[in-house]
Formats: sequence, structure tokens, C-alpha cells
Amino acid sequence: MLCLVHGLNSLPDGTATAADGVADGRPVVVHCSAGIGRSGTFIAIDIILRQLRAVSTTSDDQLHDALDVRGIVHRIRSERPGMVQTAEQYQMIYQYIRAVLAGQS
Repeated sequence: MLCLVHGLNSLPDGTATAADGVADGRPVVVHCSAGIGRSGTFIAIDIILRQLRAVSTTSDDQLHDALDVRGIVHRIRSERPGMVQTAEQYQMIYQYIRAVLAGQS
């Protein structure tokens, strides 16, 4: 799991598989040094992936909401301030989701 957000400038092979592994319904513990930067990045990606799985392909509004990175980060920051600390972490979220949607990871 650490490889998912540790290397913020690239998407390692198997990253989607690592994130997909948390979708089996069991509780997941996510933590990093401060518990907000890399953890927040992983949590935001996980939320987006879960929402994308639940979205009807015919609803543009649902798809827009599922891909609202800024709104999702704002929501998780309301529960834990400081989640997703850097521009690079935001960029990682966008890159990861783009790669998943393009089927590249």
C-alpha cells in the first residue's frame, strides 16, 4: 500500500490492484507519518473509486459528484483537518483516477 502514495510523481505498476484490494468490505486502517498527507491522498482515491463503482453510467450528475476531487478533499478535511497537504498529493489523486479511467493501471 505504501507504494500507492509514497512515489507521488509516478504511478507504480499494480497500483490499481492495491487500491482494489480494499474494496472487499473489511475495515481498513490508513496512516502515514502525520496521518494526513499520504493518508488523505489514499482515502480520497478510495472514496472516488468506491463512488465510481456505484455510479450509474447514465447519470452525468452522479459522475460529476464522484469525480469532484476538491469536494471530496473538503469533506474529508471536515473530519480531519489537513488531509491532502500538498499540490503534489492533489496531482497524484488526479493522475491516479485518470489512469484508472483510461485503464492504464
